[in-house]
Amino acid sequence: MQYLQLDCPQLQQLLVGTLLCMSALPAPQRAAEAIGPFGIPPRLHTLIWDDYLAYQPDLASKVRGLASQHCFLTDPHAELGYNLGYAAAIAWLIYQRQHMLPGEQSDLASLARIWEASYPHRGGHAEDFQRAWLA
Repeated sequence: MQYLQLDCPQLQQLLVGTLLCMSALPAPQRAAEAIGPFGIPPRLHTLIWDDYLAYQPDLASKVRGLASQHCFLTDPHAELGYNLGYAAAIAWLIYQRQHMLPGEQSDLASLARIWEASYPHRGGHAEDFQRAWLA
């Protein structure tokens, strides 16, 4: 997140919680075709690039800088599975695109509600986020 100049502790906690929660969710509760530890579906990955980053070239360039040079061109979705920095940036963009970012005073329950309302999953609950964070 420092690379993207996002030094907000609450955002970092949201992303760590997202990583922990998505890794702990049972497969039936993860988004369909979820890839990597953040559980990002390919369709959403494509939407982030086509409907959000396409209109923000400077940000797109920074995010692209996190991806590998050659593999991204042949299989961009694979980056979600093995490139943690890139996957974290895409996870942040999932929240950013929906204007669902934590405030300065966000506690664990607030972060959990943001995740539940805006991150792709099938039937996950804020309690899943909190439980994963505290485990």
